[in-house]
Amino acid sequence: MPKVDLAFRLLCDWLAAGAPALHPAVLADVDTVAGYRHLLDLGLAKADARLLDDITCPWCSIGTLHQVCRARGGGNAYRGLCLSCGWQNIPAAQLSPLRLDLPKIARAAAAALGLASRFETQEIGQGKLWRIGEREIARKRHRVWFAPMVDQDIARALSGEAGILVCVDAPTQLSPSMARLALVPLRACAHLRKAGLVIEDLEAPVGSTGTSEIGTSLACLKDRVVHVNGERIAVSPQVRRFLEVLVAADAKPVHKSTLADALEIDVDKFSPHQIFKKHKIVKDAFVEGDGAGRYWLRPLPDEAHFHS
Repeated sequence: MPKVDLAFRLLCDWLAAGAPALHPAVLADVDTVAGYRHLLDLGLAKADARLLDDITCPWCSIGTLHQVCRARGGGNAYRGLCLSCGWQNIPAAQLSPLRLDLPKIARAAAAALGLASRFETQEIGQGKLWRIGEREIARKRHRVWFAPMVDQDIARALSGEAGILVCVDAPTQLSPSMARLALVPLRACAHLRKAGLVIEDLEAPVGSTGTSEIGTSLACLKDRVVHVNGERIAVSPQVRRFLEVLVAADAKPVHKSTLADALEIDVDKFSPHQIFKKHKIVKDAFVEGDGAGRYWLRPLPDEAHFHS
């Protein structure tokens, strides 16, 4: 795997895990060292100022070093006493935990979107949320935020806001209070290059429904997401395919045999009740039937249907 791709995967996984401090031993792992080194070179990660409390002897890999201090002659080298091996020299890079520089990552996201030169990145919510600027898409101006993870704190901070939220991964269930926000997941539309972070195809995840009053809509069905009364609901692949067939029929009735074929199930076992067992609210919002095995798409007030 190329170094930049490895670094990007490690960055996303690190952010998704809550950006914990990592033991510097990751820099000794041949499978990850190139990726972590690239993150350090870009300044997206950095060594902590403090030293570890449990520094393992680099010679025997068993004993713990005592009396750790700077080596004679200055520089970044240190030395410590192993009770089995004696005094050992150890590089500074092996002594300090590694941390992500979240403000730097937020500024990198702003730069990748072309916002850094026009807006100042503002931290909101104690290292969990940043406002990084405004972006015009389809003649509409949208506020843009960055958050590594979308949790309850982010939902409260952005309650009722409209705009774009750049994050690592889009959650399967989004708080109704965030229904007017379009989520741009880095893992899906970004990558690292030698010079830094690149975000591509921003308009696709934003679309026209992400930053407006959504109501009840199938506009995001291709992403296995529907909206019912402003609530974002993730659906199963089977439910998505069921709805896609009805959408393609353009309001005409579809026989259950056609739906069964599309879902690759036996027509004798075809049961919308079972298919929508965990998504009854979705069935009630979008599906109508005649009780004789024919189904069609319920007319929506905003007519924001999905088209494949």
